[in-house]
Amino acid sequence: MKKKILLLILLLLSLVGCNRSVKDEFPIEEIEVGVIETRGNIGRSRLVFYDDALNEIGELPLKYATVGSVFQTPLVDNGELYLIPQGYDITKNEKKVLRIELQNMQTKKYKIDAIAMNSIAVCDEYIYTCNNLNGVSYINRCCKDDGKVDTITVDISYLTNILYANECLYTFGTDISENDGMHTYVNVYDKELNLIEQKDITSFGVAQYFALECGDYIYFTNGRDVKDQATSIIGKINMYTYEIEQIDLEHIYPHELRVYQDYLVVSHYDAVVNKGGGISFYDLQTQEATYYELEHGVSSMDIVDNHLYILHDRNLYQYDIDTMQLKRKIEVSHIDEKYSYLTGVFSIR
Repeated sequence: MKKKILLLILLLLSLVGCNRSVKDEFPIEEIEVGVIETRGNIGRSRLVFYDDALNEIGELPLKYATVGSVFQTPLVDNGELYLIPQGYDITKNEKKVLRIELQNMQTKKYKIDAIAMNSIAVCDEYIYTCNNLNGVSYINRCCKDDGKVDTITVDISYLTNILYANECLYTFGTDISENDGMHTYVNVYDKELNLIEQKDITSFGVAQYFALECGDYIYFTNGRDVKDQATSIIGKINMYTYEIEQIDLEHIYPHELRVYQDYLVVSHYDAVVNKGGGISFYDLQTQEATYYELEHGVSSMDIVDNHLYILHDRNLYQYDIDTMQLKRKIEVSHIDEKYSYLTGVFSIR
């Protein structure tokens, strides 16, 4: 009889454990930022969450390898985080997108039959991704409601970034040919993936990994020029006329972009060689920039209220964005004793 009672208790405890949600495990309402931790050789990653004092208050395990990238900003849209788990670094054939509701940590998977997807964009109805294979690029559109996927081929060697803004999909890519050399383009598609406009942006540079929408414009960074030299150029696209302007900053390696009040916040960092570390505040009204040199790199950044969060190596930094004074710094804990790395920091607000 005692054995039966013990077994019954164990069964009930297991059922209670199975029914507990992530929301029961830690206070979601206290989360200010999350950090993506992943590995390339083991299907075990996680999101680590912190409050505004940088106390670790919870995590969301993800059974995937190679989640996110330092070459892509974590995409949060309407309280939902979208991630690409590429899979093991040798094959990168996970072929799916994760959609995580940040208010309850519920996760939904979307199957997209494309390997090594490297950028993601969303609108109300669709999830867009891009990937490149053997010198050919593809854009994939997945319907959120029924999971139906449509794919088009793009005559550009390598797509680096996509962004959905103003009812259009903007794609940035580099084409390499024996006759014409290297050229970079921004293509504009409607929601149904019909090409509306193409602009040659070779003079701005190559490797446009980061872009954002602000007002009537899209701003994008340029890692290097066609001669593989560091640039200090930000591109500015009018979403209605498609005219493109050039913003010249005083410091090289423009990397990631954010907006704070009337400022375009630009991190300066070369992720390829782990070089540089600074922040520019470009006044969108006066076109003047103020630069702050940092003692560390800026792999990823985000802004919550008056806090600027910067992720680099295993460290998470919290700055007062109005004074650029360092307030807190912590080392992100390890998922276990095996090698892992961090790919991004994001706000859940």
